[in-house]
Amino acid sequence: MPREMMNESLLQWIGRYQIGVVLALSLGGLHFSEQIAISTLVAGILMTMNIQSMRFVLAGILRGPSGNGFYLSLLGFKMVLMLGAIALMIVVLKLDTTGLMIGLFSFFPGVGLGTIHSQLTTGSNELAEEES
Repeated sequence: MPREMMNESLLQWIGRYQIGVVLALSLGGLHFSEQIAISTLVAGILMTMNIQSMRFVLAGILRGPSGNGFYLSLLGFKMVLMLGAIALMIVVLKLDTTGLMIGLFSFFPGVGLGTIHSQLTTGSNELAEEES
């Protein structure tokens, strides 16, 4: 992915599509079990919060090299918090693991749809023509 594409706007679109995918998967999970639907929704909300925190970290990194160490350490701390939240959902809240995995993996359709949207709206074809 070219550096010009990786910006806050892309993460904003990914976050928006992520919310839609999570809601659709949660409603689809109701056909199987209420526990799966709830677990999908909770894990999907966690992944949406992860994307929003990535916007903050990316904005800091793109500002310049002065604070990159802080933002990279914040990225590692965020990863530890995410793993802790997932462990909390499994061990303490005893959420359904199938729904939990569906909610966590809902990140990928959100990324795909957000990237397609970004490609279609930013005129990246012009970038490809300049490179060739």
